[in-house]
Amino acid sequence: SFDLEPLHELFEQTLEEHLNRLVPLFAFNVLPGPPIEAAQALSFVVTQAGGVTNLFSPGGEPSISPSGVLNFTLAPYQHGSSEWDVTLTDDGGTERNGTNVSSTSRFTLAVRSFNQRPIFTLLARPFDVASGTVSASPSPSLLTLD
Repeated sequence: SFDLEPLHELFEQTLEEHLNRLVPLFAFNVLPGPPIEAAQALSFVVTQAGGVTNLFSPGGEPSISPSGVLNFTLAPYQHGSSEWDVTLTDDGGTERNGTNVSSTSRFTLAVRSFNQRPIFTLLARPFDVASGTVSASPSPSLLTLD
């Protein structure tokens, strides 16, 4: 069994794209079952249940470590929300009518849009204001400001 910490109570901050996010103790009270099952290895299974599918970088979809740390990496310039289902499994098997999967819990990750700084490119060659033409140059260089 396990409990999930409500995300809105954990953090509210501006997240930059491509940065890996770790939320310690997102899953807590992680227990394998009765004391006889204490040696079983536990793992979380996190699957998308709905919402925007491109919020995360490839390989950066949410995951939860056995110690309860939520991990994800945002994709650049994406916003919206997505819902995720979480189960906890153990390696004890299902012999004698055993159960090795917890009930499902759900959480939502919401990424708000924020104003991006403008980016533009200037031609680095002379411009004749009187005629409104750009002078010819065999290989104009570009000056990019961002």
